[in-house]
Amino acid sequence: MAAQWKDATKIAGKSSTELTVRKNKTGHHNHINSEEVTDLIRELALVCEDSAIVSILNRLGYRTGNNNTWTEKRVQHVRHSKGFPACPPPEQRLWITMQQAATALSVSDAVVRRLVTQKTLPAKQIVKFAPWMIERAHLDLPAVHRAIRHVHTGRRDSSLTPKDAQRRIFGDLR
Repeated sequence: MAAQWKDATKIAGKSSTELTVRKNKTGHHNHINSEEVTDLIRELALVCEDSAIVSILNRLGYRTGNNNTWTEKRVQHVRHSKGFPACPPPEQRLWITMQQAATALSVSDAVVRRLVTQKTLPAKQIVKFAPWMIERAHLDLPAVHRAIRHVHTGRRDSSLTPKDAQRRIFGDLR
């Protein structure tokens, strides 16, 4: 939609000038956030509190539409204006972090990291510096239960040891 504006003044016999300017649509302006940032906030809100989202966005160098750094209020404004819910309480989340998975499985963070590295436990990391996201339902996978059982009993799963594992220099001396 184009708005028309006319300079209605005539000064010393000069004629008026007609100027046609394109108007912004309602809610649009030159200082909107990029779709990439908006999508990132939507994904991160599944597992992160607003304060954690702020630190991730600032660490990655993202700026607001006005070229400001991110604050909790600015993240809250994006969530509110786009209709994203805030991060639910930890016990209600469908997606959890590695640390929360470690707590739920009663193992260390290193064990969960190893399971993710070995692709036994599916996980995703949206961007660098963001926490790894694990779908809560994946904690019930049979392969995950088997690996956790081996950790709790102190045995290593033979399928998880590398084929070229280093051999012991000294055998059993008994």
